Amino acid sequence: MKRRRAIIILSLIILSATIAWMALKPSDPLYNGKRLSHWMEGYYVGTGAEGPSYEDTQNALVALGTNSIPTLVQMLREEDSPIKIKLVALSKKYNFSNLHLVRAQVKHAAAVRGFHTLGVQAQCAAPALIASLQDDLSIDSRVQTLNALALLGPSASGAIPLLVRDSSHTNEHIRASAIMALGFIHAEPEASIPLLIKALTDNSVGVRILAAQSLGYYGSAAQSAVPALILALQDRFTREAADRSLDKIDPEEAFLARMKMKPRHVKSKNHPK
Repeated sequence: MKRRRAIIILSLIILSATIAWMALKPSDPLYNGKRLSHWMEGYYVGTGAEGPSYEDTQNALVALGTNSIPTLVQMLREEDSPIKIKLVALSKKYNFSNLHLVRAQVKHAAAVRGFHTLGVQAQCAAPALIASLQDDLSIDSRVQTLNALALLGPSASGAIPLLVRDSSHTNEHIRASAIMALGFIHAEPEASIPLLIKALTDNSVGVRILAAQSLGYYGSAAQSAVPALILALQDRFTREAADRSLDKIDPEEAFLARMKMKPRHVKSKNHPK
């Protein structure tokens, strides 16, 4: 009896959700007679759902090119509604194994893979992604939007003010993604490098490692970071990343720093020519 009641409630919720989805969802492009939102299921991880393959999704994105961008941006902005959360809870409680509900975070990750697949074609998505960052996004949506911007490289330089803001966010995952994006984009060094230097002492190991890596993208423009990176060689977590970045920024100083370090800390490398 309880199960029958749950099925009825579930059916009504699904119907309501479908009507709302059809009313609010923007149109997305067609490939081989099906919407891109269908083909993107091939990039979903951990859902257990049958659908397009990974290769099918790649083919659809390559064929649609920049026409894919609005759908990918919308996927990054998706959040789980109270209705979906209730559906997931009911599905787990009553073991509705044939009901495949895709959580927003799965779609976020798939969208980032989509931007990676588009490569340089995704660069024109920068304005839309920057606009999304100005909204009140969920933590996972913000993290993955930052990751998507990082993939665009220097073409996303307009995001620097927002990355500067998020590099000091209270959530370490947002800080980490902002720090990584500052490196991949490597623009406005006068604003970015001081923040990356500061992040070398962050209480999050992941943030410290990404800060050390990101400084290397700036090359000789990050000369002011050399003393901080030399100190980072003493940190067993950041040591390897700091060593590589020092080589990119100032090979001579990197060599001298290695000579002062114990052999167990830094692998010996030849003197720069």
